[in-house]
Amino acid sequence: MLKNNKIRVIFNDAHANLPASLFIQQGGVSSFARKFTNYFKNKTTSIELVSLLFSHNSHNNKIYTKETTGDHKYYELYYPREKITNSYKKEYTKKEYIKFLEPWLKQVKNVFEEIKPDVVFLNGFGLSNWLMLETAHRLKIPVCIQHAGIWKKELNISQKHFSSSMRKIFSGLEKEIIKKASSLIFLNEFSRDVFMSIHNINIKNKNILKTSIIPLPIDIKNFKKMHIPDQKHYNIGIVARWDGVKNHDAILRLAKYVRKNNLPISIQVVTKWGSSKITKYKTEYVKFVEIVNPMSPDKLLDFYKSQDIIMIPSRFDVSPTVLMEAIACGKPIIISKNVGWISDFHKFSLDKLVIDPRSSGEDIYNVIKELLKNKKVYIKKFEKLQQKINKKNNVKKVFEAYYKVFKNI
Repeated sequence: MLKNNKIRVIFNDAHANLPASLFIQQGGVSSFARKFTNYFKNKTTSIELVSLLFSHNSHNNKIYTKETTGDHKYYELYYPREKITNSYKKEYTKKEYIKFLEPWLKQVKNVFEEIKPDVVFLNGFGLSNWLMLETAHRLKIPVCIQHAGIWKKELNISQKHFSSSMRKIFSGLEKEIIKKASSLIFLNEFSRDVFMSIHNINIKNKNILKTSIIPLPIDIKNFKKMHIPDQKHYNIGIVARWDGVKNHDAILRLAKYVRKNNLPISIQVVTKWGSSKITKYKTEYVKFVEIVNPMSPDKLLDFYKSQDIIMIPSRFDVSPTVLMEAIACGKPIIISKNVGWISDFHKFSLDKLVIDPRSSGEDIYNVIKELLKNKKVYIKKFEKLQQKINKKNNVKKVFEAYYKVFKNI
């Protein structure tokens, strides 16, 4: 430990959280990192934070750079984009792929040896976070991970982007967490159980003793009153990055059904388009759906407030912050059955507002009709969910639980 009794924690940050960054914050990992930093950076006796960022840059010859703002250090490591992403399509053995990754493992090792962290904290999991996990394991530094998603689940959904051997290798790297991490934090029991099941891990295994359930934090102070207006036309809002997991196919099915039947509904989706390979799909999509460019967190709250209903049709989503933020803005939610908030929807009798990710446009519209037909009933149920989120997900409560984990790791 440091002389000032702070725990030095290195964690994977997001570029949008760099000082004076021009990036727009997107996604749960970036949002969590910002809240995490904001909470701990002013604490005088608890945590000293060091941010580690991974950049895909094929034209930068630097191994890594560092920047300091006050006591907060930022380290940035560079990948050659094409070399890394092209590897996803190739067939490797695990031994071959680990050898391929050794140059970047060496970079991470150099940073860790310079920083000398007490704890490595993984905010989510993926290839770059595995580099941190493996390096920490080799250097015998304790690792804590927050399971913001389940990589194997997403790999199975997005199979076309990876060779069969790479899906197997990446799934195996994720399973290594059980042996190599000192503490595993899940956002809810749903994600913990899915993780254990998909990796064939016995829930009675002694390693389960090092797991914790800590929900995501929300830093919105003034929750708005739940409300569904009486009107002739309704706006449906969706916030979803562009990939197969977020299920834009379901959104398009709904939009086509709405247009075909001349229904009083408009659909807006906050998203950023992916590769040029989906140009044909985009051409059809924009005929039926209004695209809204990604925006700052504050403006995103204004977006929620401009909508009447928020929908999360994901094929799989551990614990989307969209739900908390929309609920805080007083907006009702329709979710898919594969979203981690499903247990709360059961608890508060919101089951009829749950869709199957494969639902037809008509089936999704019928769920919307159910919500609008019984507005007063659902408002009361959503108010109870809102109260629970306000109490259980407040920033102080969540991050004090994290501090306890780091202190006892």
